[in-house]
Amino acid sequence: MVGRMQTGYVDVHEVVVYARGGHQLSPATVERAYCRQLELGNDQAWPPLTGYWRDDGRFVQTDGRHRFIAAVMLGVEYVLVAWLVAPAEICPSCAETKLGGHGDPCQFCTL
Repeated sequence: MVGRMQTGYVDVHEVVVYARGGHQLSPATVERAYCRQLELGNDQAWPPLTGYWRDDGRFVQTDGRHRFIAAVMLGVEYVLVAWLVAPAEICPSCAETKLGGHGDPCQFCTL
């Protein structure tokens, strides 16, 4: 099974920017993102920033850091982010119908 993407808005103070060693910010790229955000006004750029949630509830941004820095420079308080959600476990016996093969309750779901 494949997971799905979910989006939402996150307070910029709850975003942790992840960058591998040796990956520096490009001032020219930040400037382009800054100009683009100025054009958008209060709207958010697409695609959203991507990342994952830490156990402490903070969002770790893994892509879009130049756009994030530009948004912060402009005083944006919330940014649109996207993350991958793992698929839910589906009962292999009844596929979540809660019924067994003969219309009786699924023996695995009722345990």
